[in-house]
Amino acid sequence: MRNLFLIVLLPALALATAGCIASVVDTPIPPTTVIIPTFASDSATAPPTVLPEVTATETPTATPEPSPTVGPTATPTIPPTPDPNKNVGDVVFTDNFTGEIGWLWTFKDDVAEFGAKDGQLNVNTFKKDGGWRYSLYFDAVHGDQQIAVSAHTNRCADADEYGVAYRGHTELADTYNMYIFSLNCAGQARALKLTGADLVSLKDWQEYPAINKGANADNTITIWMFKDEFNFYVNDQFLFTLIDSTFAEGYYGFFVNGGASGDASFTFINLAAKEVKTP
Repeated sequence: MRNLFLIVLLPALALATAGCIASVVDTPIPPTTVIIPTFASDSATAPPTVLPEVTATETPTATPEPSPTVGPTATPTIPPTPDPNKNVGDVVFTDNFTGEIGWLWTFKDDVAEFGAKDGQLNVNTFKKDGGWRYSLYFDAVHGDQQIAVSAHTNRCADADEYGVAYRGHTELADTYNMYIFSLNCAGQARALKLTGADLVSLKDWQEYPAINKGANADNTITIWMFKDEFNFYVNDQFLFTLIDSTFAEGYYGFFVNGGASGDASFTFINLAAKEVKTP
């Protein structure tokens, strides 16, 4: 009760002080009593707060969706590798490269030179930064056949190119048409069609592990042809198939492109052609 006592006496003290200043005080004003409730430390504990009951809500159980049934994985069908000897018959032409059969082995200009001697065909290029040439054998017309020849690179930069021409023919004087399958010394192969002076790519350059690269490399080139279908092989390994019906028959030959070096040298040996029979 000590706090309450101090608060009650404060107004009386103020009034007594005021009485020393005023000359007349009519009726004394009873002091105002202010009661501030206090709680002793040992007072009764306040009643606990009663919280409203909360009714527990059941959490719905999700029904698991059935897992989709996974069927067997289909194995992709890989087409079989074309057989280079499919329907292949007898040998119809060979050349031992002695220069005795009348092929144009004496051809030479400022771009390339072809020459047969001692059982091999030697081809050299002279012009730097490009320049292609071909040489054809005109004594026989060939259609559905398998052609095979072995090639050796003597001097050869990556861009230097060598290959086989087939189904070559002429429509006008000095205007020749043919297909060409060629390799370069970077290990790539492509297929071309020559119409007059225009070389058109039928299959762009692509690298193949089957091709031996660089100089002093040996590669056996094989072309299987029947109607408009051509299958290409190097070292008995299949590279790609080409479909084109522009030329149905024609002559054999060889093709070179000096590429970037202008000093390439190639040797061809053992040219043979076999008949491909109608199934």
